[in-house]
Amino acid sequence: MLIELVSDLGMQATVVYEQEEGVSERVQTAFTINLALVVVLTGVAVLLAPAAAAFFDVEEETGLFRLGALNLVLIGLGNIPDGLLLRGMEFRRRSVPLVARALVSGSVSIALAVAGLGPEALVFGLLAGSAAWTLVLWLMTPLRPRLSFDREIARSMASYGVGATMLDGVAIVGTRVDQAAIG
Repeated sequence: MLIELVSDLGMQATVVYEQEEGVSERVQTAFTINLALVVVLTGVAVLLAPAAAAFFDVEEETGLFRLGALNLVLIGLGNIPDGLLLRGMEFRRRSVPLVARALVSGSVSIALAVAGLGPEALVFGLLAGSAAWTLVLWLMTPLRPRLSFDREIARSMASYGVGATMLDGVAIVGTRVDQAAIG
């Protein structure tokens, strides 16, 4: 959850905050920053998979940790389109990809578990649900991304985005401190 939190560096929140119309150069820059960041974080997560598996004492499942890291890319591809729906206050439309994510994730996980796949069923379900979420978002929004980076735009967006990410982090830690202590 914390890795997902920083995976867009607040670009989704910035797209919502700025209240622009349409898909501007700022939105394209936010998408590019977000995509670059999730690719780097996915690489880091893949490299750290053995350490994560060792921490949970399941070294034999290192491959699942690596596979699960791909979820960051899938989520990253959907963050900015989701931000466009939020910006437009299209909450009813925004619920469609969320429902698709839950239905696909649950259906795939259950079907694969019944087929005897074990813990892999959960990871494949997670990935399928995130892919469905992203696909539906792309179908519902006008964003057709192109890799575009403007240094001035990036600098101005990052100043708000980093603060928004830190605030979200504090909120998550504050609401999960009891779980961390028990864990």
